[in-house]
Amino acid sequence: MDIVVCDPRWQHGHVEYKICIRSVTDNDKYLSITYRRFSEIYLVFKRMLELNPYPPLPPLPPKKLFGATDPVFVERRRRELEAFFKAICENKSLVSDIAFLSIVGFSGAKAALDQKYEKDHSTTTENIGCLFAWILSDLPTLDREKYLLATRHFLRSTSYILIRVLPSISFGTPRRFYALIKKGDNEYILSVVAAHPERGLNMKENKNFVSFCGLLLHSPLPFVFRPVEVHTDGVCAYVIRKVVKGGSLRDRAYNANWSTDSEKKFRGKGKAFSNNYIARVVEIALLMVKSFHSSQLSCPFLHFGNCFDVSGKILFSGLEDIFLGITRYPAVLPTTEHTHIDVLLVGVLTLEMALGSPLAHMKEIGFTTAYKDPTEVLEMDIDSRLKLIKGLLEALPSSVPRNLVSFLKATFDPTCKVEIDSLLHHPFITKRHSKKHWMLFGITEEATLPIQLKQKEVLLFCDIANNWRKAVRTASTHFGYDKQSLALVQEMRTKKGNGHQFSESRSYFSDGNIFRRTTNSEEVSVEKGKAIKAPKESSQSTCGLFSLLGGETQPSELPEYLHSKALPPERVSSSI
Repeated sequence: MDIVVCDPRWQHGHVEYKICIRSVTDNDKYLSITYRRFSEIYLVFKRMLELNPYPPLPPLPPKKLFGATDPVFVERRRRELEAFFKAICENKSLVSDIAFLSIVGFSGAKAALDQKYEKDHSTTTENIGCLFAWILSDLPTLDREKYLLATRHFLRSTSYILIRVLPSISFGTPRRFYALIKKGDNEYILSVVAAHPERGLNMKENKNFVSFCGLLLHSPLPFVFRPVEVHTDGVCAYVIRKVVKGGSLRDRAYNANWSTDSEKKFRGKGKAFSNNYIARVVEIALLMVKSFHSSQLSCPFLHFGNCFDVSGKILFSGLEDIFLGITRYPAVLPTTEHTHIDVLLVGVLTLEMALGSPLAHMKEIGFTTAYKDPTEVLEMDIDSRLKLIKGLLEALPSSVPRNLVSFLKATFDPTCKVEIDSLLHHPFITKRHSKKHWMLFGITEEATLPIQLKQKEVLLFCDIANNWRKAVRTASTHFGYDKQSLALVQEMRTKKGNGHQFSESRSYFSDGNIFRRTTNSEEVSVEKGKAIKAPKESSQSTCGLFSLLGGETQPSELPEYLHSKALPPERVSSSI
């Protein structure tokens, strides 16, 4: 959706700005044109600031009592308003906000979002039913050109040689920049990643970075694929690991090269792993989670693409993602009232290995959303959770073994807190236990004993967990506000379907005696000289939250949440 602010005009003693929503597929076509005054837009701006968006929104021009009609000032304000609207359009969590859609013309904005969905095959409200969807879409956009320059600058001070830049090898939103480098006869993979500005550690503080490097390079944590070197320039972390032949287990399932773009190699269905091999990998994953929890750490980095078979040893990469704040799920302290997210991730890993391919995004969200998630923000009643899990497991193909399905039911059981020890003693795991197995793959009983980390390393993780808790609470604010917004839209559609007709739009944010005109796409076409006849009902129900609130509907007819939360909390003087 593209928005243009143009043609300011003097109307009823104040300046109004023309807000045009441009078609995504045809830049010459406007879907709608709306006139708004600055005081109306400013209230939406205040509402957006309450949501603490990232990146921050550009500031709006200050209120000016004298000289507000000066052409130079009006043009400056027009440019800054346009920059403000464009910044909202680029923010996934704000572009579908009900207040924003209302101020720019509800129908045109919704039509533009629908066009964007058809073009990009994705929509910002696709996962509105899950809080985790907000978190997963909160990662900064990966600028490949910027990271390439940073990589070249970093390699100049090392003995490594850049061979080539690698495509994105992640399944989902890219979080890293990858490059193949060489030192002597050995090849390595360099991953360049920046810490999340709110959740990650501050790499400019030397003490934090020393603890971070020590934990990655020299920690006694078992089953971790440790890097060879870790560096930082205060902005990005540069992590160097050895190349693993065959890539991750996800790559092996597709018999693909690790350097192939994920969009090409993860098409169709991969080859499922054997039952014994799955049990072996899952047991090691559970032992790793148990060891981490004994050290007051967690494993939100655990997934199919981070699992490697290195000369018969199962190792997991991605420990650095915790401290950089870029894991796909929250970093949560081990002590929780309900099933820990790490245990649910082990269940997802088990299922993906049995299927031979990663789960669809919404199915993964369904499995990892507990009865009450460890952040104690998102709740789901037991009956709904049981129905959800039952439906997901019943949809599994018949090729999945029964004993594995039994293990999955025990892992995702919402009626109790699932403990790691109970899963380690499940028949799916114990039936393949033997002394030969423990000796063959280098697993010793000492690996399950508590690991003593340095206090500063544990405190570093506690800080990250607190950052995540704040992030989840912020996301829950967005989540709750959107639920109210959707309910508001449904209420308006219901009233409209019951015979309520709305004519001219009255501004809810300014003087009630002043009417605003909202022009839909058909009227714009007529203005351009096109012979398009607008339907009668179109002229009677010009959309937009202001038209819907300003017609025949009385305030008493509106739902309670409209008065309490869905609308901006306060007014701004009309003299702005």
